[in-house]
Amino acid sequence: MNRTRESSTVPIPDPTLLTTAALKLSIENLERFLVTKIESGDELLDEKIRNNFCLDEKRHRETREWISMLKAHRLEAKEDRDKAIAAAFEAQKELFNQSRICNEEAAGKAEASFTKQIEALAKETAVSRTALSDRIDALKEQSAQRAGKDIQSTEARGNSQWLIGLVIAIILSLIGNAITLIYLFTHTQ
Repeated sequence: MNRTRESSTVPIPDPTLLTTAALKLSIENLERFLVTKIESGDELLDEKIRNNFCLDEKRHRETREWISMLKAHRLEAKEDRDKAIAAAFEAQKELFNQSRICNEEAAGKAEASFTKQIEALAKETAVSRTALSDRIDALKEQSAQRAGKDIQSTEARGNSQWLIGLVIAIILSLIGNAITLIYLFTHTQ
């Protein structure tokens, strides 16, 4: 069907065609606008990703530096600890050496004291032996003088008993001194 202008109810210019053309133009403009926005959004997104990557790289670098600093600090602390342990060990060693020297000096003094005690006991024993020998000689003289008289007399028996007691006492004293010397000698070394 062919319509003519007179018979057509569509006005000239046709608003439908103009509306369609304007609509197409608006759609094209909107598409260009959206494409531009999407592309600029893509660029913005790419830029944000690059910035985040740079930030992440910066954070990783800072983290690596921090870890390196911690390692260095830990190694330094370990070296300080090792130095402190070595110093304490040396101090303990020096203290042990000083203690050993003091013990050796004390042992020397104890040995000198022990030697003096032995010499004093030897002098005391010699004096006791001399006194005992003198007393025995005196008793022998008395016994010899009385031998002619009454050997069975009570006084002679008393002197003999006294002499035997004295000899036993001196022998026990010598044994006690010897035991004391042996004990001191074995326990001071």
